[in-house]
Parts: sequence; C-alpha cells; structure tokens
Amino acid sequence: FSITGGFANGTAGTQQARGGGIFMNNSRAVIATCQVFNNNAADGAAIFMQNDCTPFFENCLIVNNSNTGAGAAIAGEESSARFNHCTIADNSLFTANQNTMRFTLSSEPVITNSIVWGQSTAFAGTAPLVSHSMVQGASVYPGTGNTNANPRFVFAAGANFKLEACSPAIDAANAAVN
Repeated sequence: FSITGGFANGTAGTQQARGGGIFMNNSRAVIATCQVFNNNAADGAAIFMQNDCTPFFENCLIVNNSNTGAGAAIAGEESSARFNHCTIADNSLFTANQNTMRFTLSSEPVITNSIVWGQSTAFAGTAPLVSHSMVQGASVYPGTGNTNANPRFVFAAGANFKLEACSPAIDAANAAVN
C-alpha cells in the first residue's frame, strides 16, 4: 500500500507538525510492503514515532519526503524502530541539519539489509545499529557487512528506485538477519 501526499502543517514543535505520512504514539505496528513518498512535515516528514514505539518496517520504500525540521525521512523520540529490506532515499530538508533519520531520548533503532541514500548525513541523534546495509557517506558506516557503494538505482531523479542489473545491492543482504 502507499502513503502519499500527507502534510502535517501545525506549529513546529507540536504533534500537528510531525509525521506527514505516518504518526505513531506508543505503537507496535508492523508495516510491510509499503511505499511512503511525497509527504511533508516540520519533523519526520515520512514517519514520526514517540513514546515507546517499537514498529517493524519490512520491504518499505521511503522516498521523496521533505520537511523543514530534523529528520528528513524519519524522526523518533523514545522509539526503537526496526527497518529490514527497506530503501530510504532522496528525502530532503530545507535546513542545514540534513539527515535521513534522527532518533533521540532512549531510542535504539536497528537497520538491516537496507539502503539509506541521498542525503549528506544519514543519521543524527542516537546512532542506529546498522548491518548488511548500504549507507551513503565518505566512509563505510560501522557495522557488519555495511558498504557505502552506490546502490545504482535505475532512475532516482524520476522516482524509479529499482536496482540496475549491475547494482552491488543485488544478493548482498544477509538472509539470516530478520
């Protein structure tokens, strides 16, 4: 399923300005095979989580979301989200604090077998546990099996995030990690 066109336009710092696509409060949701794109918010344009959230995202495409605050794609407070086989790419900010994900306040995010691409800084706040993933950056992000090799999307500028046949991401995931 797709979540698109959301616009959380409240006053910055309020719940009404968070989570343009998805807003979670004390949630244990499992979200699978979902596309979250073209959403807007002041904080967490695609997804905002708070108050002991432990959602699990599987095979999700989270792209082309934009905001004016922290956490271009995803922001969490006291949230330990898990992302497996997800592509989180080409989300944008309108401030200098450019990052893909921002987790704070006792958050423990986990990212496996995923691609985090298209931002100058992937993570802010609490560093996630990342393994067997492609994370854009000048150096390889710490963790087992990570790389900073270009995933080689077919045409990201045209919103085609399928992988080219020569992509180093093909068959690079660890099937034992779920």
